Amino acid sequence: MTPTLLLPGDETEAADMIRASPGLGRRLRLAGGGTRSAEPTAQAQGQPNELASPTTLSSQLLTGVIDYEPADFTLRVRAGTPLTQVNALLAGAGQRLGFDPTEGPTSPGRLGPSTVGGCLVAGYAGHRAVIHGGPRRHLLGLRLVNGRGETLRCGGTTLKSVAGLPLHQLVVGSQGALGLVTELVLRTQARPPAERSLALTLPTGAPGFLPALMARCRARGLRLAGCACLDGAQARNLGLADSVHGALAVLRLEGRDASLDGQEATLTELLTTLAAEIPGSTRSRSSLPALEPLAPAMAEQAWRLAPAPADAAQGGGLTPEPLASMRAALRRSFDPWEVFEASSTTARGIPA
Repeated sequence: MTPTLLLPGDETEAADMIRASPGLGRRLRLAGGGTRSAEPTAQAQGQPNELASPTTLSSQLLTGVIDYEPADFTLRVRAGTPLTQVNALLAGAGQRLGFDPTEGPTSPGRLGPSTVGGCLVAGYAGHRAVIHGGPRRHLLGLRLVNGRGETLRCGGTTLKSVAGLPLHQLVVGSQGALGLVTELVLRTQARPPAERSLALTLPTGAPGFLPALMARCRARGLRLAGCACLDGAQARNLGLADSVHGALAVLRLEGRDASLDGQEATLTELLTTLAAEIPGSTRSRSSLPALEPLAPAMAEQAWRLAPAPADAAQGGGLTPEPLASMRAALRRSFDPWEVFEASSTTARGIPA
């Protein structure tokens, strides 16, 4: 079957396409720009793949900023708006998204640039999430079209107006299992006036090093705004080191220069101690902008270290059996006719 790409121009057209799908005998794989798709979409290149969905429904044309109030730190935007456009708008007002989403990598299912809705549905967060939390913490509300073709509004438009069961947070990380997100209301935050980072070069890879380093930082009262553990090849590709054969741990501080001086002194002391404990390691100053191209890798490290309240994927300590029951019930509620073909695995959301 030849893959098909559907591009609704507005929410009503998207609802009509979804509502008509059961009668046409088709299932839909939902996408934004497809930059974080786990499986190929309609425009995947190469040989036909039996896992590829015959019909992809993308939000790429659902673009535009609906309302932005810098003084209220709220942004209302359509889900298909390119992430680069959102980041540029916020940067012009001295603000940013706290969960630090960045442009996704090239993938087999890429349809276009990363979208703000795609980042939320994929549950993606960048390396600042280690201190500011993941996307759930910054999502105030949304609109989506469920498997019946019904338009639902979940959450609110301001922090005070969000009440009741936070259904909008269940959509984060759902990988398209619950419906097509058409609109988002996000909480923004002010950009700090200054940032600094320090790096520790390791002679050999140490998988448990970064968590141990983070634990030491917390014990010393350091409030890190980012962390990353890169291998030697990644560090050389970024120009961070000319002869790194092991790993490179990078930590970042943010705030006002005056408040950062004491924290940097403490962090420098800590890294100097660690350098002495690990033969062949050194401490060096690094430039954070050079790390931005590797944001996806940094995000994975940061997410694993994020505080438990920011990671709903852990299910609040539930055992696999009740969590599986919750997933099934949730999907039946949003998509009783099984119109949506979600990814077989979900990293951070409840639906599997």
